[in-house]
Amino acid sequence: MPPRETRTLTMTDFTSVNSQDYKNKESCQKNAATLVDHHQSGVSSKILEWFLSEWKKWEERLPCLQNITVQIRRIPPAWRTAFIIVWILWKVTLVIFFIRIFHWSRTDSNSKGIATSINPEQQHHHQQVQFHDTGASGDGKRTKVLYIVTSLAEYDTGSRATTKGRDRFQELMIPCIVDSIQSMLSHPYDFDVDFYLITAYELKQERLNYLKDRIPPGVGVQVWDDACPLGYDKRNSKDKLIDVTRALARQHRYVIKDKLHHYDIFLPFEDDMRIHGANVQHYLEMTAELERLTLEAPETLPDVPESEDPTKMKFFGSMTRDQMKRLVPGFIRVEVLVNEEEHAAQTKLAPIGLDFNFKRYLNGKYQPSFPDVEIDPSFCCHVPNMQPNYGVPIRPAPSDIIIWETRAEALALRRIENSKKFQWVLLLPGPGKRESPKEKVFGYWSGRNKEYGQVEKKPSGGVPDLIAQQGGWMATRDQLIRLDEELCAANFLPPYNEPIYYEDGQQSMNVEFWSGGYQYFTGVRGGCNMQRIVSFASPEDFSKHLLYHMANNKQKQLNKERMLRAQNLFGQMNTILKKAQNDMISILKKRKN
Repeated sequence: MPPRETRTLTMTDFTSVNSQDYKNKESCQKNAATLVDHHQSGVSSKILEWFLSEWKKWEERLPCLQNITVQIRRIPPAWRTAFIIVWILWKVTLVIFFIRIFHWSRTDSNSKGIATSINPEQQHHHQQVQFHDTGASGDGKRTKVLYIVTSLAEYDTGSRATTKGRDRFQELMIPCIVDSIQSMLSHPYDFDVDFYLITAYELKQERLNYLKDRIPPGVGVQVWDDACPLGYDKRNSKDKLIDVTRALARQHRYVIKDKLHHYDIFLPFEDDMRIHGANVQHYLEMTAELERLTLEAPETLPDVPESEDPTKMKFFGSMTRDQMKRLVPGFIRVEVLVNEEEHAAQTKLAPIGLDFNFKRYLNGKYQPSFPDVEIDPSFCCHVPNMQPNYGVPIRPAPSDIIIWETRAEALALRRIENSKKFQWVLLLPGPGKRESPKEKVFGYWSGRNKEYGQVEKKPSGGVPDLIAQQGGWMATRDQLIRLDEELCAANFLPPYNEPIYYEDGQQSMNVEFWSGGYQYFTGVRGGCNMQRIVSFASPEDFSKHLLYHMANNKQKQLNKERMLRAQNLFGQMNTILKKAQNDMISILKKRKN
């Protein structure tokens, strides 16, 4: 027998090795396909045909594959087909597996329920009590609210007219938080609320359980305890690390950045501030109206920048888009008089008359005048369902609501054109330093007609006892993005880098800077110069800008002449409103002539 011819086999060869009918590449492929049809049927033959074609291409690119072909030739055709099918199925399985892994990792990283490392400086306790996923994957109908509370002391220290040793956590903070959440959940607000607690102290398990038991069902809860950032004790020992308690108020910014895309609105507040659902709803409605008006506002106007002369300040007429971007709904802290015999309200009023004859502005029209109107304390300060209640008045009267951090002297009125929700608004103090002239918004100052003497005495924006602290603030997701990227002089959200900030924002930045609103509403270092407004469309609207400071300790701590009744402030500003309206009519008449 002559020696067997040795030759290199191609992929076509091992499927038709006994065939003598191939004269070229096309005939080989045809015979291979014919033989496959004899051994396999349907899908298997098509898979094998595709595989053979692909293998042929790779064999031409990589000659070494021809040796593999020789070995494969020795395998029976049925086994070869089975191997190819299993190999393809294995590859498909791997692809599906990695797609699922990628999907799980994306879901995990976007889940609100994961307690992440919020502060890069340290790894403190993050206790996740319960957290349902209503953030990015909610039903898309209810407004998603993240309510954040920061607490410095578990027990009162006795400072600032508090009772030393009082269980602040159980007697004040938890009742305040639970009552706030319940109001947000209730109809007609129906918010989808999650709660985040930040504490300077370590929260023991029994406290955590108490919190969990008190929070309404369906509300997600996360706790970041022992959350004070660390810093060096520069006063006593530069090598010693201590808790920088003043920077605790900064920590909510890390939480907000971490949760930014999971919620519609963020409410970071101090632990004794009651937030009613009406406050949140009113803020959202005003914000939506301001955004509509901003889009319709002109880019430029001939009378902008506006005059800064208090006697000539523009107080009506259109505003530019840059000015409108600076407007944001604001709030004023109030307390309830607990015992007027011991701690009374102001007796020496400013030289402005009290006028309680008021015309409500509703749906773009003024309603008939009502005499003796009163503010509505039910939004801020009625707490009939709060449990436990340790000496907090349940249904205080309008005359019992007091303000200590602003007065008429610091306020102005501005007419907002083309709005059906509000027309005249109060301008709260704050903006000033480093503010661009083209963005400044002025109004009809309460002392424009020399009510306080010389008009040159108009207070600046940052006077501490006039600035109207809020004990926190509100902002929608879109507002936060604009603050951080466009409107503020430096980052509103972390990181806090030099040259604006030092030591990651810990140096010289106090509680009021972060949580009280100084950065948000003034032009201090890194400030945003946002102009807060208070709707003066009705006593009810005005009342929705009042936030209850439930500690009720300022009336004990400060001079009674700072305790201005909110009802009196409303009456004073109504007097100023009528003067502004009359002056506007006079100015318009002069322009016509």
